Amino acid sequence: MLGSRVGEGQNQSQDTVAAPVELYCQAFAEFLTGLTDEPSPDIVTRTKEMMITVDKIATKEDTRSELTRTLSNIISYGIYQNVALYSQTSPPYETVALIIFEEKSEMGNGGCDPTAQASYSYERFWSSPGHQEVLNASCCPSFLVALAGPWLCVLGAVWTDHAVVQRLTDFLWLGTSPLIDDSRCLNIARVLSSLGKAVVTLRHFYASLDTSAPPPGTLPRCLSPCINSYYTGRSESDRDHPTLPAAGPVTLYPRRPAESDEEVEFDYIRPLGSYRACTTFLAVRKSDERRVVVKFVARYGTDAHRLLEKEGLAPELVYAGHILSRGTDGKLRKMYNNLFMVVMAYVEGITLADRFAFSALPKEIVEQVERAMTLLHGAGLVYGDLCRPNVMVTGEGKVQLVDFDWAGKEGVVRYPSFISNERRWASGVQSYAIIKAEHDQEMLSRF
Repeated sequence: MLGSRVGEGQNQSQDTVAAPVELYCQAFAEFLTGLTDEPSPDIVTRTKEMMITVDKIATKEDTRSELTRTLSNIISYGIYQNVALYSQTSPPYETVALIIFEEKSEMGNGGCDPTAQASYSYERFWSSPGHQEVLNASCCPSFLVALAGPWLCVLGAVWTDHAVVQRLTDFLWLGTSPLIDDSRCLNIARVLSSLGKAVVTLRHFYASLDTSAPPPGTLPRCLSPCINSYYTGRSESDRDHPTLPAAGPVTLYPRRPAESDEEVEFDYIRPLGSYRACTTFLAVRKSDERRVVVKFVARYGTDAHRLLEKEGLAPELVYAGHILSRGTDGKLRKMYNNLFMVVMAYVEGITLADRFAFSALPKEIVEQVERAMTLLHGAGLVYGDLCRPNVMVTGEGKVQLVDFDWAGKEGVVRYPSFISNERRWASGVQSYAIIKAEHDQEMLSRF
């Protein structure tokens, strides 16, 4: 099971982590974005009543059931034997799990983490007979709710080639406080209100599930992200692209979407990485069958990409901005708060790591990479992740830098908190350290 904890003696690796579940189902994205919305007075009142209920230590089954019933009322969906089910009214006529609850009388009872047990319950439900057509047509998204006494945690789960489980909230203390604490009551109400709305979205997902075969040569739907378009009202030669956030004290956001923006749809062909957490895909646009690379990022060095693109040292940047959806009212809205989409031209070529795996780089290749670093550093920018796998060479010997996730303004952008311990980094590189031009230069010297 991906995204879950590993056993003693095992290590977290690219084979045990996965892409965010919100990439595969919009209901999870809606839940996360809704956590900042104000709940209705009715939800706040019901939340207050629930908080009073959980102050009682649950020693009997009926006390725990009372909490489940209260939660069911708040999210406005019935719960039967710890599962909120939905039976499809059109083919394939299968029953699906919208929410799976896992209850413990108190934290630690039973010797098992309730979030882990909820994960196993999800796996058991979807691997049981009677769900094959839904498994073939979707990633089988379900919300998981773990309850342990006065503690609650919301998780999201999907089934790609493996079950993937992601914690969408921390454990929330549901009990009351001896002090006046409206903010905590409101925070819990926001979570429950958002969950209720997201469950409605999830039900609509299953009610309108497309069970037809995907287009030939494209990814199965269980492996494809749910985002299959971007909006742009500008020609792709226009260089006034939005700027994505980069790590640092100042965050720049993309332009506001215009209602006249045109939707460009695409289908996914395959992931461009062999590891399960890969969020970069080869795709084909429906309108003109042009191949593009689609990647999902939390940050991106748009300025660095633009600069090298102009000099012929990076692929054409087609789109960089918010992941958008057009509502029933025709207006565009952001689907994600902290996730962005980058679309670039697909480069026919091979990485330096593959092309020159057992040989030194030709002088003309090194000179092109050196020129790229000179251009970036001259503009006050850094690349940050300079290595052979991030540099491609075309059949004509033209160098293309393809990964600008860490790039940005020198002195501002930082390395991620989690960086590989397996790579030999430049001197001074460590988790969350400032990225410096000298780091790029040292990594370049190893080419």
